[in-house]
Amino acid sequence: MRRLEFADLPKTMSGKIRRVELRGRERDAADTGTELAREWRDDQFPELRG
Repeated sequence: MRRLEFADLPKTMSGKIRRVELRGRERDAADTGTELAREWRDDQFPELRG
């Protein structure tokens, strides 16, 4: 199963993605038991299957 997450990405002034901040978000969410975003399964979108 694949997992896609849609969210604004934290970026530096030069436009690079701040991976440290993303890892921190994941760690904080795991510590508190909260979800960062709503999850969808690929079987919820049968029209997208090729």
